[in-house]
Amino acid sequence: MAMTLQEAFNASYIGVIKQGRRSIDANGNCVYNDGNGCKCGIGHTMPDGTDVSGCNLSGVRKLLEVRYPAVAHLSDIDVDALMELQGCHDLAEFNGAFISNFTQNMKFFAQAHHLTIPTI
Repeated sequence: MAMTLQEAFNASYIGVIKQGRRSIDANGNCVYNDGNGCKCGIGHTMPDGTDVSGCNLSGVRKLLEVRYPAVAHLSDIDVDALMELQGCHDLAEFNGAFISNFTQNMKFFAQAHHLTIPTI
């Protein structure tokens, strides 16, 4: 079933805040799912158990272009908005304050896209 931008935002926001850290691989690259239950913002829109092997380092734009099944539910959302949403997670690590930076990034994203920040 297709998600709206608000639904994708909610899943991303709640999921990342609850896990409390970035989803990264052994080299420090952001990944959709680190294999240990930690997901990035876009990763939290995917159902548990979604196979992301082979695409963890691809941007959401590329996954949508090749019609990767793990992101089919996002196909009705503007791809530029999804890239921004992905960046809220991927660009939040600064001075060891990931959650604070992520929360701030998501606040700006919500304002720009007229979204409501969910309560946790």
